[in-house]
Amino acid sequence: MFFTATETQRMSTIMAQFQLPHSKLFPTGTRLFVSGNSGIQRLVLQIGKQVTLELAGLATSAKPTIRQVPLQSMMDVVRLVTFSSNAPDVVSISALTGNGTKRSFTVKAVRPGVAVLMADGAGPLFVVAGMFTNHTGFDQDLIADVFRDCDPAKMHILTRMLFSNSDNLFNEKSTENIKRWGSLACGTVAKHGSTVIFHPVDYDTHPYYKPLPRMGTAAAGVSLKRTDLKYDEARLKRGCLEIQRRLAKGLPSIVGLVWKFVFDPSGKSVVQPDGTLDQSRPGGHWVSIVGGSADANIFLYIDVWPNGSKLKYLGGYAGKDLFQEVCHYLGVFEWTNDAARGCPVLRARPDTGEAFSNPDEYLEVIAGPLG
Repeated sequence: MFFTATETQRMSTIMAQFQLPHSKLFPTGTRLFVSGNSGIQRLVLQIGKQVTLELAGLATSAKPTIRQVPLQSMMDVVRLVTFSSNAPDVVSISALTGNGTKRSFTVKAVRPGVAVLMADGAGPLFVVAGMFTNHTGFDQDLIADVFRDCDPAKMHILTRMLFSNSDNLFNEKSTENIKRWGSLACGTVAKHGSTVIFHPVDYDTHPYYKPLPRMGTAAAGVSLKRTDLKYDEARLKRGCLEIQRRLAKGLPSIVGLVWKFVFDPSGKSVVQPDGTLDQSRPGGHWVSIVGGSADANIFLYIDVWPNGSKLKYLGGYAGKDLFQEVCHYLGVFEWTNDAARGCPVLRARPDTGEAFSNPDEYLEVIAGPLG
């Protein structure tokens, strides 16, 4: 988005601001920047849904009005400069309520389209309205469900994640998460984020793999390879069907992974001396599954390790690219038959999982719900 010199100068003196009201997720409210702490502010709304917003930072004696300028696209800046449009309204806006430096109002999406909300002294707020669809190829998509439900705080958190902001709730390396949970708390961050945004969830992990021979000595693990890890096909399928069943109820699933297949006889690695795997040890990982296909063979997951998985989220409105950038916190697991092991595996699709330098290192589901 670009502005004329006059518009840029006007925005440099902005005092008022559109924001989300205070809530459990944002106790002091928050601006709706999609990236960083400046630039485009955006709200996505499902047709027929309504949210409450605030116009804050006002003079106590101010009598502000909010104007709506329907746009043909996000790049249509002519109407922003002229503040006029002959197009029908995209949203309905209630009268402002309250007094002092902050006023409340509601916005309801009435037709598909893009509009910008303007008020004297405030930066523009883009509102994009439509019927939100799932990520392409997925019958269940909890991310899309949040946008369809229109909880503005949850939508904003997911928008920030989908635009790969480092301060998002699902980044285990964010300053806030490290302060609260400590370093390398992937399981805790995945569980907490999923509980806050989607539905309360807890660990319910059962192994899908066949135990390895006992690793009694360091020598026993020297020649250990990923191909030594095999799965019980019936058990793995039960797990996939249980994850799918939970998704149909709006429930995410926390699953344990292995990304580096290593053994330490002291037990400080993912492969344990007794031949079992511990996904909480080095070489292991945790993520949250938030979407799935009808055949329970493909799953959408949120990876709390930044840049650990990369996927462009394709959910949203027809004809509008709501999330233009590749997200560094999303990936896809797929059921695939591994000829070298003679069994199926549920692993990160090569074009979404992290590009490790070692071909034997990638994300693979080893444990999760069983049903």
